[in-house]
Amino acid sequence: MGGTINFAANTKKRIFTSNI
Repeated sequence: MGGTINFAANTKKRIFTSNI
């Protein structure tokens, strides 16, 4: 479960950084 949350957070961060 923790890994899934970490993966989602990482993906969100990646998309956010790519958006800038």
